[in-house]
Amino acid sequence: MSTQVFGEYKRVMNSINTEMENTFINENSVVFNLKVINSDLEEKLAVEIDNHKKILSQKKSSEVRLGHIAETLAPFLDQFDFEPEQCTFLGQPIDYISFGDDEITFVEIKSGNSQLSKKQRHIRDLVKSKFINWKEIRIQ
Repeated sequence: MSTQVFGEYKRVMNSINTEMENTFINENSVVFNLKVINSDLEEKLAVEIDNHKKILSQKKSSEVRLGHIAETLAPFLDQFDFEPEQCTFLGQPIDYISFGDDEITFVEIKSGNSQLSKKQRHIRDLVKSKFINWKEIRIQ
């Protein structure tokens, strides 16, 4: 006869004690071969989950650093359609503003699978809807 018991310590021990008593009562003697497998499975799982979270955090951090590097190098890459001398780096919430001869362009650099933030989408929509103004402030 073979019995497998899984669960909390008290439940497992109660089941083992009950099984031993029943076997001893019915058979008048008992021999048990007890094998504990993965007794620390929950602890191992918690450690693995923690390690996984750390790896994801490191990956995200690396992606952010790569994005910052791409933003910095973008004006010197072939995909950059603007004259670097005519661009001003802002960084947040938009990476560059290009002051061309005929137009002013907001430029956002993205790498990998990164997406526009909510604020960046809002700015893009305002620009596309032509809700842009000029304000001159004179300080006396």
